[in-house]
Amino acid sequence: MKELIDHLRNVEENASLDWQHHVTQARAAADTIERLAAELEKAVEVAFEHGAADWVKSNHPDHYGRLSK
Repeated sequence: MKELIDHLRNVEENASLDWQHHVTQARAAADTIERLAAELEKAVEVAFEHGAADWVKSNHPDHYGRLSK
């Protein structure tokens, strides 16, 4: 019970720590998404260059437009 009371008394401090944790997680997620998007773009490009133009056109039309120029 004492831990709960201490937590409630320090709620502002605890909230800021939780907020910072969520900010850190959000930034890490954004970094991961950017990395995966770059890897996907590279993989689609490799597929296109190895003859899978129809697959790229069907599954990644934006990339197909860029690659077929």
